[in-house]
Amino acid sequence: MRLISDGDSIHLGRVVVPKAHRKDGYGRDLVQTALDYCKEHFPNLPVHAQAQSYLQNFYASFGFEPISDVYLEDGIPHLDMIKKVTTTVVAFFSICEPNFLQMAFFVL
Repeated sequence: MRLISDGDSIHLGRVVVPKAHRKDGYGRDLVQTALDYCKEHFPNLPVHAQAQSYLQNFYASFGFEPISDVYLEDGIPHLDMIKKVTTTVVAFFSICEPNFLQMAFFVL
């Protein structure tokens, strides 16, 4: 597996698991480890994947969305997918006294 930064995004590629072990969860572990690494080292960059089309649902389970139609790459159907940067905003409200509302927002 490899991760390549072009400055504006990260490209996830070459996720390879031997055929005899493709149902053992190693691919899921590899992709999750890569996404964890991206989140820690490149927190504000989207991650792109050029996925074989039969793996669209696999990548979608990590939050990837298709951004292209299916096309042939070396005779194999592929599509481009992206996992966009997500932020979570948490808001806290408290009433300190009558007619006064205090708010705090945190971006995670």
